Amino acid sequence: MSNKGKDTQKMKVYKAEEEVAEGKRFYSEKGIQKYIDNIVRSKWFRENYDISHVQIYEQKKALYACAYIPCPKVGAMWIPKNMFRELTILHELAHIVTSSKVQHHGPLYVSNYIKLVKEIMGEKKSEQLIDKFKKYKVRCK
Repeated sequence: MSNKGKDTQKMKVYKAEEEVAEGKRFYSEKGIQKYIDNIVRSKWFRENYDISHVQIYEQKKALYACAYIPCPKVGAMWIPKNMFRELTILHELAHIVTSSKVQHHGPLYVSNYIKLVKEIMGEKKSEQLIDKFKKYKVRCK
């Protein structure tokens, strides 16, 4: 039985993100794939998460990005071209590393997201995100 329940923090997370600078901009699916490959192959990521590969796909006609785990240890992301931004990529990666059995934007997801942002984008960026999460009362584990 899943503990997912209603995704009560989704809009709060999105509002908080809108107030944080988005980081690097990517110009191709290939550029995002290289970025993700470097993260997934890093010693830090391998020590913290049980994901060995994440495949990136450009989503041609979508308004939103999405991510999931199609098989054990492998993630997949679909990203619309207008969302080829670092914070969006890490948001989706947080979905991949967080169990699908918990709330989509719940406290465990938020904790993983902050951890990824801190490691990849730096302490200052993670502090900005945490401040905005506090502003919107986003719960973290």
